Amino acid sequence: MSCLYQSRLSKEITLSERNKFIIGDINNNKDIECVSNEDIIKQICYRLEPSSFFDRNFNEVDDKNFFKRVDEFKIISKSLYEIVYTLVQFDIDNSIYLEVLYCCSMYLGDEENNKWSSVETRNISKTIIDILNKKLNENDKTKDTKDTNTNNENLLVNKYYEEILVNKIKVLFNQPYRGSKTKKDFKNNIYDIQLWKTDHPASVYALYWLTYSVDVHYINNCFSQMIPIILTLIDDYQIPYKLIGVKLMDYCIIHHTDPAQIRLTGLANVFLEALRLCLSFHSNPELMDETLPCIISLIKLMVNYNEPQNSPEFFSLIEKIITEDIIKGLSLSIGKSSAVIYLKHLPLMIDNLGIVSVRYLQLFIGPCCEILTFNYGNYENQYWASNLLLSFINTCIPRLSKYIGMIMESTAESWRQLKKSESFKKDFNNKGV
Repeated sequence: MSCLYQSRLSKEITLSERNKFIIGDINNNKDIECVSNEDIIKQICYRLEPSSFFDRNFNEVDDKNFFKRVDEFKIISKSLYEIVYTLVQFDIDNSIYLEVLYCCSMYLGDEENNKWSSVETRNISKTIIDILNKKLNENDKTKDTKDTNTNNENLLVNKYYEEILVNKIKVLFNQPYRGSKTKKDFKNNIYDIQLWKTDHPASVYALYWLTYSVDVHYINNCFSQMIPIILTLIDDYQIPYKLIGVKLMDYCIIHHTDPAQIRLTGLANVFLEALRLCLSFHSNPELMDETLPCIISLIKLMVNYNEPQNSPEFFSLIEKIITEDIIKGLSLSIGKSSAVIYLKHLPLMIDNLGIVSVRYLQLFIGPCCEILTFNYGNYENQYWASNLLLSFINTCIPRLSKYIGMIMESTAESWRQLKKSESFKKDFNNKGV
């Protein structure tokens, strides 16, 4: 492998070097002299795609052999990427660009998890994409001689994004139901026997990276193609997939899709109900942290007003989220890590509701004061509880006289506890409540 990598500057790769890496059907169906660089790249990309072996939570794996195999895969994938890096520097047909981009995006999308990728493979992947992008820009300049000084850094992704989405990724979400209908197998059949999870676990991460890399107007053009994928991810029972689904919903649907298109399709309520399922009190705090701001932004899009606060529908939807989701979730999560998420984002809802939020004084001031008084040592919860109290004070001061004594008493007790703690400043990064 290293010998081949060092020969990247040679004008052509020798037949003997090719022969080492010709895989599968190429050897069976063609003479070695007829094998093209494109055929080699295509087979290497096929081998580089992570299998269902990686579709598991690494934190729950105790088998040392498992991690040994993961490390071996990363070493092999690095060597294979070096071959691709060498080959793409020669003249290759544009038809193979899509395969290379899709393969590289699987590894670049794995940056946060590092399941099947490493820093080296991601760096090589990015370099390969830059090479192909440069070639595409040069081809465009030869066709259009008017503008020869500008390069489109996203040209490669822009050109193949929709094709990859439709022909590589969406087809994995369109597979028919393959299991029995017995109650015993219900969970496994519905949620686990899906090609995007069982056979192609890297496809979701490829979509995630490509979507955040493509120019935003392409996202609006692919609105109808993205909807079933995003809803399927949010509906999945595994937190990592839900989290990706919510992030894609926020980025694609809410921020980069024409609001009129959302309202005309009638899917806004479907999106809202899907997001509300992520607000369960036993849910993942990171997921809830992404979901609550997403819900508020979605509700603003659902209301056909330049100023949503002037719409009765806006108030009814926000109050529905507060009464049916947040109040219940907060009451069941006091003392848990998810409580801080409710406290963190409630001020945003209070600001949107304005003076209407006076109806929630009794519901929220009590729990906030309780957190300040009894959550000794949980500085983060105390900070966000006091922040919520400040929002109520700024918004509802005319109706707050009934609760002033309770607020002063809990604040004083919290301050006494904080002053008593010698390590307070160090633990809370010098940020007072």
